[in-house]
Amino acid sequence: MESNKSSGLTILLVLLAFGGIGKLISDLGKPTVEQQKFIDDYHYARPRTWLKSLCEEKTACEMYVDVRQQCATAGSISECVKIKMNGSVPNFCGDDGHIVINSLFTGRFDLTEKNIAPSSLQCFALNFVEKEE
Repeated sequence: MESNKSSGLTILLVLLAFGGIGKLISDLGKPTVEQQKFIDDYHYARPRTWLKSLCEEKTACEMYVDVRQQCATAGSISECVKIKMNGSVPNFCGDDGHIVINSLFTGRFDLTEKNIAPSSLQCFALNFVEKEE
């Protein structure tokens, strides 16, 4: 009789833990205050899709910094980077690995410094959040 109660309690605790983890991931998949303001200012219709693309860009930028250092002694840095990045050089990477947008109207806008670039934890959570339609 005692083992039935403990196994029922264990199942309940496991279900509560999964529910809590699901809620945490769902919350992490939502834009932060800074990100939401940027999304609203620039009228992005699909915030999660935009954040996911920033996560991909963030990964590419982190790789780009390492590749640039490896190519520092190459004869043609740009050609070396292109080869090591498998032909796809990221569009929005600064030399420091930050995600940067260069605009004719606003100049250099660093998404990482403005806390608009997603964190690694947020990027992880976005893999589990449902897609927007």
